[in-house]
Amino acid sequence: MIGSRVAIAVAASILLAATVFVATSDAGLIPFVSIKTAPKATGAGQYDGRLRDLAVWLKDRPDTYFIWYHEPENDMDGPTFAKAFKRVRDVMKAANPQVKVGYSAMAFQWDGHVRWYREVVQKTPGAASKWGLTERGFKRTKSDQARANEIDRESTYLDDLPAGSRPAFYLYWNTKGTEGDPDLVNGPKARAAVARMVKTLG
Repeated sequence: MIGSRVAIAVAASILLAATVFVATSDAGLIPFVSIKTAPKATGAGQYDGRLRDLAVWLKDRPDTYFIWYHEPENDMDGPTFAKAFKRVRDVMKAANPQVKVGYSAMAFQWDGHVRWYREVVQKTPGAASKWGLTERGFKRTKSDQARANEIDRESTYLDDLPAGSRPAFYLYWNTKGTEGDPDLVNGPKARAAVARMVKTLG
């Protein structure tokens, strides 16, 4: 019975992903399809059939990116994620070699990101070939100078990564968002730090 509910939930997730894809594509945006399945069961191959079906469905949608388990850090350790993600990627690539499979980590928690990068990316062959930071925010900082210091620190860290391992992109929040939070807005000092990062990382 539990297995049936899980299968129904996965099927519903894929159906929802398909619906969102159509709306996103019609709006002229790049679609991302993201689903979550039980990590250990995924690593053991219990969702291989569903993942193959999804990979085949994505053949006619080559601009779409697939994300397995958005922000996994709170729910599993690095080795569990690495095993499951490798299974997902291998199964989907076998069904559709052109499918774009990636993951989205909690980039807004910098210390957590550094740990995650060390545990997963650096220990997984090929994982560092194309990655980036998205949704980077500076909510804990209470001044423009503090945000600038954070960006400079991250720029130095990223610049010191091995050749070929730098991120392909670095996206940060620069808006108050729906919560109206001024701590997420960069002032002149933080913007200057971003300009230094762009110059450093090119």
